[in-house]
Amino acid sequence: MTVAVVGASSDRRKFGNKAFRAFQAEGHKVIPINPNEEAVEGVVTYASVMDVPEPIDMATVYVPPEIGITLLDGFEKKQIGEIWINPGAESDELIREFASRMRGRTARDFLESRPIEAELDAIQRALLFAEETGASLHIVHVSSGRGVALAAAARARGVDVSIETCAHYLYFTDADVEHEIERLHVTR
Repeated sequence: MTVAVVGASSDRRKFGNKAFRAFQAEGHKVIPINPNEEAVEGVVTYASVMDVPEPIDMATVYVPPEIGITLLDGFEKKQIGEIWINPGAESDELIREFASRMRGRTARDFLESRPIEAELDAIQRALLFAEETGASLHIVHVSSGRGVALAAAARARGVDVSIETCAHYLYFTDADVEHEIERLHVTR
């Protein structure tokens, strides 16, 4: 998979660098995006995703929300299928703008935008960061038994991790969401 790390940094203490190295360690082709850096970990950076000459499968974002909101057009034009807005990179304004771009899509579109693989990948990355840094980690809204198993295995290795879930993740099926979307309303 080709991953763009938006906000990649040459400072190894920053998450934009840690994410870059973690994706490389997992065998992904990683492209650093930062108009203020020449290279990250020896890889030449691009100023924006639009400058990358090849397709990008996923972008993970480590920039302030006021910058992130300006990048949405580029993400759409580049047709990046998966975009992760990481903690600290989100804001109510950015979420509202992203949601407005999603209007008119179906319940099936909503479900397909949240595959179990995405949750598992996010949990694995968060666990890797916690394990590398020794940080405590609390994962919210775990929606699968496989996600619980990943956290349990990390805990057995000594990672300080805890998890929580919500009843609707464990009760409603995809069919419930597709057929009763008007009746179901979940807030963030």
